[in-house]
Amino acid sequence: DTCFPVKVTLGHIQNLLDQSINHFFIPSVITMLPHSKDFSRSFVCPYVQTIPYLVQAIFGERVKIDSPKLYFDRGKDGFCESLREFGKKVGKSESEIKTAIAEGFKYQNQIQKKLSDVGREILKEIKDFAFVVCSRPYNGYDSGLNLDLSGKIRNLGILPVPIDFLPLDYTQLKEDFYNMYWHYGQQILAAAECISRDERLFAIYLSNFSCGPDSFLARYFKEKLGEKPFLLIEIDEHSGDAGFVTRLE
Repeated sequence: DTCFPVKVTLGHIQNLLDQSINHFFIPSVITMLPHSKDFSRSFVCPYVQTIPYLVQAIFGERVKIDSPKLYFDRGKDGFCESLREFGKKVGKSESEIKTAIAEGFKYQNQIQKKLSDVGREILKEIKDFAFVVCSRPYNGYDSGLNLDLSGKIRNLGILPVPIDFLPLDYTQLKEDFYNMYWHYGQQILAAAECISRDERLFAIYLSNFSCGPDSFLARYFKEKLGEKPFLLIEIDEHSGDAGFVTRLE
C-alpha cells in the first residue's frame, strides 16, 4: 500500500470521475525551491512525483492527464521549460505563458509574505504556550485528512500554530544536515530547531503510516528537540476520533 495522502488523492480522482470529470492537470513535481543554498537538492517524496502516473495506471482510459514535469530548483528557465510546452499544447502564446508564470510567482510571494507577517504577530501574542503542528502541507492543512487536528487542539484551549508561521533559520542545519535532500525534511528539522529555542512552543509531529522519509526524519526531529517532549501522531484511514483526542489530551 501507499501512504494515506496518496490514497486520499486517488479518492479525490474517483470522486471527480463520479461527477463525469475526467480530464486532469496534475504536474509531476520533482523538486521544490531550496530553502537555503546550503542544501544541494530539494526533492519531494517519490509518491508525490509519480502521482500523475499512478493515477493513469490505476484509472486507465477513464482519465486524461496533463502532467508537465516541474523542477523548481533549476531556476526560472529550467522550471518554465515544461510549462511552456504545456502552454503551447493548449494554444497559448509565448507571451501569455510568460505572463501566467510571472503572475504565479508574484502571487506565491505575496502569500509567503502574508504568512510571515501573520506568524510574526501570532508568535508575539503567545504568553503561556502553543502547539506547533509540524507537517507537510497536504496532511497538515487538510482537515478531513487529519481529523480536524487544529480544531481539536483549540477545543483543549491551546493555540495550534502551523509550521509556516515560524521564522525558520536553515543555517542551523548546515553542519549536521547539509545533505538533507527532502524539501519538507529541511522545513521540519528547521522547525524543530526553532521550537527547541522557544520555551513557549511544543511540537506535534503529524505523520502517516508507511511514510518513508519520516522513518528517519522523526528520529532526527527528536534529536533536534533534545529533552523537550513532543507528540508524534500517525493518522490513517483507520484512525478514529476517540483515540486521537485521548492522545492530544
